[in-house]
Amino acid sequence: MVELRPQPSPAEQVNEDALQERWAQQYLKEEFTRLGFTKVEGPFNRGPDYRVFHKRRWLWAEVETQWKNYFKHGHHENPAFDDVEYLILLSSETPSPDALAYLPPRILHIDRQHFLAWYEKAAAPELLGKEFGARAAIVAGAMQHHWTTICSDVDRDDATCPDCDSCGYFGGGEFGEATPFYQDMAARFLISTGLSDTGRPDLRKVKAASLEQFVEEHPPGE
Repeated sequence: MVELRPQPSPAEQVNEDALQERWAQQYLKEEFTRLGFTKVEGPFNRGPDYRVFHKRRWLWAEVETQWKNYFKHGHHENPAFDDVEYLILLSSETPSPDALAYLPPRILHIDRQHFLAWYEKAAAPELLGKEFGARAAIVAGAMQHHWTTICSDVDRDDATCPDCDSCGYFGGGEFGEATPFYQDMAARFLISTGLSDTGRPDLRKVKAASLEQFVEEHPPGE
């Protein structure tokens, strides 16, 4: 059995304010009416993130996961942000009183429960791909560990065990060859065993004997 460290759930990512700003930006672009706007343009590569249409006027809006990021990004000192009307936040934290004078005049907080439901759907393909990659990486590490215990080159003068990437005897002898080799082998193993069918391989079902046999049947260079 291969040990699996669980990845943070979408709810944990939202509650811990651990998401990238791009998700909050995408939410505004798709769900702008929930924040009281009738039109939206952006996000832009420079200056404030969006132009939003509210009560017959186009206004500037900046999106941040946390209000402190407005300062971290230097927006309060950038003249391009002088006309920003809205600061739209994913975090539920309220800015400190002494910070309000340096922030846009109107601060809106995204409904986190609605955002979570949206995020779980919007990010599902990406999260599934990352989850499969993370689990395959664990299997790849176990495969490399097994190979270093049976490799016939381990006692040679220039062997770099267990660093297969630097070993001139590994595969074709090219530097960095091992990591993609083990990653590919791990993916093929998970597919061949049917564990990849859901995109979330249950590593508790990985049998050490099967994994080791697969490594021995598919050695580097063959």
